[in-house]
Amino acid sequence: SNLTYAELKHAGRNFNYSGKYLDIGENFGTVLAFVPRTDIRQTEHEVRYMWDLPDTTFLQQMSSELRGVVTRDHRNVVQDWMFVGELGLRTKYSINMSLMNVNSYEYYAGKGFQKHGNGMVLDSQLLKWLNLIFIAGTDTAINYTPAAGQDASLNNSRNFTLILGFKPHSQFRLDETLLYNQLRSKDAMVGQAQDSLIYRDLLFRSKLSYQHNRFLGLRMVIDYHHLQTNPLLTGIKAGKQLNKDLQLS
Repeated sequence: SNLTYAELKHAGRNFNYSGKYLDIGENFGTVLAFVPRTDIRQTEHEVRYMWDLPDTTFLQQMSSELRGVVTRDHRNVVQDWMFVGELGLRTKYSINMSLMNVNSYEYYAGKGFQKHGNGMVLDSQLLKWLNLIFIAGTDTAINYTPAAGQDASLNNSRNFTLILGFKPHSQFRLDETLLYNQLRSKDAMVGQAQDSLIYRDLLFRSKLSYQHNRFLGLRMVIDYHHLQTNPLLTGIKAGKQLNKDLQLS
């Protein structure tokens, strides 16, 4: 029962590197520490290079980043791995964009699943009182909760997140968040055609904050959650839920 951790970092003006190694024994005691996994040997590397561009151009900075992590157990069986390539763009108009390609593997329920996907992140603050974040992606994902009698399978996932932040006054802030995620069948199965809906998850959140002074503030959060499922392909239960929270501090 042991835990070993090592980290190596280099931070420069243009080039950055980070390397990590983590070894957690199979019988490591987790009572006094939050350790989500045991019996792993994990290596992680991250390399990033940034180019500063002339101020006269639309682009101010470009960056290229590669990240990789591999996890094995102490029997040397690969549990998961992930490799990410990312291109970052920063402009002089407070518009930042990242484009990503992700390839990964996961050993789950006695089977190996190889996944891949692409995504983008757009962050803009053209106006002082308005901030916009948009995240979208498509990838292959595991159906971890299949219907009774079915095995976990690899399917097609689409998702996006939209966050709008309004700050018309220094004391007021309104954040509107929309989270959308759906999983559709990659192949025909159990009488369902290819590209059949497995589940569609929609979450809308509205958060209003008011800070009267350093000591007194008010926050109100409203969440609306709508989950639509196909009972022939997943064991997840469909439903709708509205939650309200009011805090005075």
